[in-house]
Amino acid sequence: MTFDNSFIDFVTNLFPSISPYVQEQTKSSLEQFYEHGKTFECYNVRNLGGICQGDIIENVSFPKFDDEGNFLISNRTVLVISNSCDIENDDTISVAPFYTFAEAGFNRAQISELQKNVIYNKIYFPDVSEEPVFADLSMIQSLPKSYFIKALENRTMNIKYSLNMVGYYLFLCKLTIHFMHPEDKDLQDNRERIDFVEIS
Repeated sequence: MTFDNSFIDFVTNLFPSISPYVQEQTKSSLEQFYEHGKTFECYNVRNLGGICQGDIIENVSFPKFDDEGNFLISNRTVLVISNSCDIENDDTISVAPFYTFAEAGFNRAQISELQKNVIYNKIYFPDVSEEPVFADLSMIQSLPKSYFIKALENRTMNIKYSLNMVGYYLFLCKLTIHFMHPEDKDLQDNRERIDFVEIS
């Protein structure tokens, strides 16, 4: 199989490599939000209207399998992962659940890292609830959009926050690093290579 070089250029632009150096830069950049023990303001004064990427929604029935494969439903606050345009056009919405620090069983050092947002697969936003919580990107699920629409109309579900620009770019930063950081070099070296040729 051969590929046109334009395909390679397209993929290179679409999925830029995130080097370990950039990952470390990102960690340093995130730390500025937490200097002197202060948290940053990351919410809009008003919700954006409708359901948007990065919205924090309360009272969602969230599905999960336990270690034995049993299906469980719990009432959760969730973070909307789906792109806002996809929410308009798709029948499902992808969300990540929030968990309390106590539920996760973190020690003091882990909590400090979590609150500085340097744990890639978890996002911490301040003041989501009375008890500190984080959104877990490793637990993302897709739920029917109609479920959200009906529950919001019936007021059994509530959009608590929409993100402001700072919160939204923190959100995008965490998504990008978690899902698109390069895999281990030894593993990548074991992938079969293909030859790319110029197609005239």
